[in-house]
Amino acid sequence: MKNIFYLDLNDTYTSHILLQVLQKYQNSLQVIQNPPSFDYESNYNSIDPQSTAFYWLEYESLPFENLFKDSKNFQNTKAQNTAGISCAYCIRKGLIRKAQMSLSINMFAAKNPNSIVNTGVPKTWILELDSPEYLDESLEDCYELKQLLENVENPKRFILKPSLTGKGTGIHIFDSYDSLLQILETEFEEGSDDSESEEEAEVDWSKGYGSAISQIREWVVQEYIDNPLLLSAYGNRKFHIRTYVLAIGGIKVFVFREMLALFASKKYDSNFDNLKDVYSHITNTYVQSKDSDFDEDQVVHLFWDLSNNNKQTELGTSVSTEDLEHIYTQIKSLTADVFHASVSQPTMFQVWENCFELFGLDFMVDDKLNVFFLEANAYPDFKQTGDRLNSLVFNFFDSVVNTLTNHFIEKNDNDVNGLDLVFQKKCFSQ
Repeated sequence: MKNIFYLDLNDTYTSHILLQVLQKYQNSLQVIQNPPSFDYESNYNSIDPQSTAFYWLEYESLPFENLFKDSKNFQNTKAQNTAGISCAYCIRKGLIRKAQMSLSINMFAAKNPNSIVNTGVPKTWILELDSPEYLDESLEDCYELKQLLENVENPKRFILKPSLTGKGTGIHIFDSYDSLLQILETEFEEGSDDSESEEEAEVDWSKGYGSAISQIREWVVQEYIDNPLLLSAYGNRKFHIRTYVLAIGGIKVFVFREMLALFASKKYDSNFDNLKDVYSHITNTYVQSKDSDFDEDQVVHLFWDLSNNNKQTELGTSVSTEDLEHIYTQIKSLTADVFHASVSQPTMFQVWENCFELFGLDFMVDDKLNVFFLEANAYPDFKQTGDRLNSLVFNFFDSVVNTLTNHFIEKNDNDVNGLDLVFQKKCFSQ
């Protein structure tokens, strides 16, 4: 009997590539695509318990109540198939919400002084605000940040982010109390109309950073990495590394070796003449795509190709293959400890045996080749990879499906090409 693979995603780019991958597994998986209105809760009990049903759906469509029951059965009867496998963990806010992630990392770092997160995560503060009027009150709980903002003779730069938004929305760079207050006043003023959701709101990126809508009450402030690695072969433009990660069961974490280097469109403003220049300071590909001169070929590159242009950069900064391996080693270590920190707080990350999830982790590299973890994204926006490099997404999905069939159907954990195991722990969160 074939196992079932339910596929129902809003993103056609992701669905198209995933369907191409699943064709390779058609002897063991029956793919069923359903309309968004399909009732998975009602359908769940009709599944043959001797088969495995994978649910790769939007988070809101996942039948978590049924999946939770199966997670307990799966844990107790590992030798038998379980009816449902979810493409997302029900609770993982300790990883994907920036404020909760910061709390998890801080607690983990305090208990593990030798962990790489002590040096590989920018200093972070949490602001809870119902209105800009309460900024002073909120800063009382962030005394160190308050002191730094008061140091006008030697100002430092910071980056403000909503705790949970995507596509670069609501991100701002500032260097003083007054500029922070002005940003918040603008955010709350522009977000006073609740008629549009965060995803629907139109943003004029040419005027600076996009509004995050006043519904947001939780923000994080991070030290801004103002000395990023700049490569002369790529126009001395700032970039970050997008790393795709697979978490499976309770729990193993794999890093996909093929990674993306995502660049800003314009040369890095190292003099900080205009902190609102998103096309110089922000490397989010969705933001860069709003530039009238946007060129995907210039913005999206393969990480391991960054060392190919060394001959062109004899008078400038370049990286060798050894440098890239050094960076990758740090990325693996940071990923391991970030997940370790998150699952150590079971109220903020609950692992179920019958779940897996794909995450997009973002990292920044400074001019000394130190790597910093920035954030983790659930349901990563794969289409920002574009058409030219969509083979990377295909290869990742192929490795993921191969691992899923090994783990949940064949009941083995054979190594899969392209995925590096960086963390595993037997967690008991149920």
